[in-house]
Amino acid sequence: GGVCVTSFSLFDMMDSQKGAFALPPRIMAYQIIETYQREKNSTVGGDDVATTTTPDDGKSTLELLEKANDVEDLSPDPDSWDEVRQILYDGLTNSINPDDASRYLKVHKSLFEKCRGDNACSSQLWGLAQNLVGSILTFPRQFEEEESVSTRYSMDLCWDIAQSLLDALSDLAVDYITSCVGNEGEIERMFLGICTILSDDSLACIMGMMEPMAGWFEVWARFVDPSKFMTIIHVSGMGGVVLRRCECLGRNTSSESISKIIQKAGSGEIEHCNFLQSLSIIRTILFRCGGSREVVSMIHHQYSIGSKSSTALNSFLLPHGVISLDDMQTLLKLAEEGRKQRIDTQHMGTHDEVNAVLKPFRGVIQVKESNARMVDYDLEVLCTQTIQLIQQ
Repeated sequence: GGVCVTSFSLFDMMDSQKGAFALPPRIMAYQIIETYQREKNSTVGGDDVATTTTPDDGKSTLELLEKANDVEDLSPDPDSWDEVRQILYDGLTNSINPDDASRYLKVHKSLFEKCRGDNACSSQLWGLAQNLVGSILTFPRQFEEEESVSTRYSMDLCWDIAQSLLDALSDLAVDYITSCVGNEGEIERMFLGICTILSDDSLACIMGMMEPMAGWFEVWARFVDPSKFMTIIHVSGMGGVVLRRCECLGRNTSSESISKIIQKAGSGEIEHCNFLQSLSIIRTILFRCGGSREVVSMIHHQYSIGSKSSTALNSFLLPHGVISLDDMQTLLKLAEEGRKQRIDTQHMGTHDEVNAVLKPFRGVIQVKESNARMVDYDLEVLCTQTIQLIQQ
């Protein structure tokens, strides 16, 4: 008899496996954008919107984003990516259901990890991190409402986003230190965002509880050129706000309301963290500018005019996220001109200004002298070094 030859077809084998070899479907930017627009239109009553595609298996925008594996598919061009980024920001910031907001946060973290180490995804990496900054800045108005279950949910979500931001800042710092190239504009925008966060009393309390000595702020301060650094402090009004926190030893209406929302933490603990963070921030500002008379004068000027964080916030935070890189450079340029005019017209670093800025540091040393156990070694060194820097 003849030999029976059997041919094997790869396609037949794949068919017999019933999709075992199938790759997960790719999620593209246009699918997310169209689904989001369809959802928005149905929310306002326009259900009969004509679209070029049918709904993707009935999946919501959030479900599609959760299945997205390839950042490049989400960013075929800069405009498409910016639409996707805005959709992510809207979900993180405006979701009515707290669980949905938490899921949007997970998507941010997952995409952020996918972008790391890929130079082609640098703008997406920074965009995701800036979404976290913008989102945090929307919370203070929620904390001002009467204490309720929703306020507690807001606090939990804000805490999670703040922790995710600190993790992202740590990763971005490591990446910047190891590459040492480019992204100066992104770094300056991030630092302005950091200063805007720390200029808000509620958010500063939360960041203070996470890291009272504000080491992360010191790291990022070193990435910004001293002249630009001074301009960003000038724009944010942060120096005066933080000096006021020092003056009241970290106790203010925000520390009291946050202690009521959290309940577990005593108000004394929150105030202590707030005070330590405030001292650390002022020390970093003074050291980054070499203890210059101009920076002492600027902090005192902001303090005496009662600078408010809302001015910087209104410039920095926009409906779809934070300020663009181009608009930020324009903002800093105008601020730099204003700063230089002030230097030309005023005497810098008077005796009164120096005394006002150093007062909280001297206060800590006096406490140490009267009761050594009240002040630990690190805090004593911080205060002593700051006093020596300004008095030299």
